[in-house]
Amino acid sequence: TTLSRKLIILLNRERMKRSLRFPGPLARNGTGSSDPPAEEAIRQANRKLNPLDSVTRHDILNQITALQGYLPLMQETGADPKILEYLKRQEEIVTTIRQQIGFTKGCQEIGVNAPRWQEVEPVVSKAVGSSQFTQISVSMSAKGLELYADPLVENVFFIIADNALKHGHHVGEIRIRYEIRDQHLVVIIEDDGDGVKDTENEAIFRFGYDRHTGFCLACARFFLSMTGLTVRKTGSFGPGASFGITGPPGAFRFSEKEHDPAP
Repeated sequence: TTLSRKLIILLNRERMKRSLRFPGPLARNGTGSSDPPAEEAIRQANRKLNPLDSVTRHDILNQITALQGYLPLMQETGADPKILEYLKRQEEIVTTIRQQIGFTKGCQEIGVNAPRWQEVEPVVSKAVGSSQFTQISVSMSAKGLELYADPLVENVFFIIADNALKHGHHVGEIRIRYEIRDQHLVVIIEDDGDGVKDTENEAIFRFGYDRHTGFCLACARFFLSMTGLTVRKTGSFGPGASFGITGPPGAFRFSEKEHDPAP
């Protein structure tokens, strides 16, 4: 169908853009220096892909809207209960597709702007600055810590905090701190919610796992991967969930000479 063809086109473009990743501060061109021309070529390629993505995404959303208009009409026909059950499942699938298309829009700016050094505490403050987080306490122990990341890294902290609110139940506190382990940085985000089962440690990072939000933990991992960072669930199942953002040497620095890692 026309819709399925456009979905395939959009997904193929996203795969292409995912392959056009910035090498980050650690990548070298064989001479011990970075390669600005190559990075600029990546930015130009992504800029050329974005308008095509916007047009395709708009067309897909229009057809999804039309499909969502027909489904309730079909449910009102008094059809066989089994058919109504199938229609309900189709409606859920269409809703998931709309959310996934929304994710591609959120990713549209990835790679357009070069990664840059960003101080963690101001980024976190902005990420949790919306009204939905006013009922929780956010404490940070990461003064002077900077990450080399895509400008969208703010979304990573928002996603993790939002995930805590949605699934942690009665979360009252989120804590941000860091540790240095074998010269690698680990930014630790903890909450006092219900925690995550050990059997779901990797499942929660799969696309489509969380159907209740357009941005998900899989998106957070994707955003970070642009500059060699990653995120995973840490610790064992119990009160509170803990996530660790890990960066190799060169992907982080301190803006102040004095810093005391949290114990």
